Amino acid sequence: MKTLRTNLFILLLILTFGYSFAQPYFNPGSTSLVSTEGLNVRQSPQIDAEVIDQLSFGQEVIITAMTDSILTSNGRSYPFVEVMYQRDGEERNGFIWSGLLASAYSYEGNTLYLLKHIKGGDMEEPKARFAMYKKDEDLVEEIAQFDYEYLELDMLEYISLGIKTIEGFENVENLIRVEISHLACCSSND
Repeated sequence: MKTLRTNLFILLLILTFGYSFAQPYFNPGSTSLVSTEGLNVRQSPQIDAEVIDQLSFGQEVIITAMTDSILTSNGRSYPFVEVMYQRDGEERNGFIWSGLLASAYSYEGNTLYLLKHIKGGDMEEPKARFAMYKKDEDLVEEIAQFDYEYLELDMLEYISLGIKTIEGFENVENLIRVEISHLACCSSND
């Protein structure tokens, strides 16, 4: 009986850790935004596949499928995903590297605030580094960068970003709240 429990536990670990950490962000049917300017859309899910389009910072995409094709860049391993997006009033499809997408974003008026994972994997500590960007009109600027020392990205459950306008305080425009939830072993930490 003890062997059966041990084998089931090992199988559960293999199933749990066998998925890319990007999966919580980018499930099929979820909406994400492009977090860089000029993101290549490819014909197939490989880095050397033909580029069929380019997307701009803040472009909305809908994830239609995950792939098994993983690319590691800057210490971050993410899969290619198939996406659907709008261009000139028509729907288009292609494959993009999900490391350049962000599902944590918020709008405040005409300003887009976007949070993306910028480093991980090969770092000693901290485990994860994020950057926040602000796009107002056509100007994109990085406004914050912060580290999560103990965040294991393969256990990430979700990230949310909230922006609230603050009035009546000198030198304060917005209150920004980032909520990161991840599973630590067998429990949830917020």
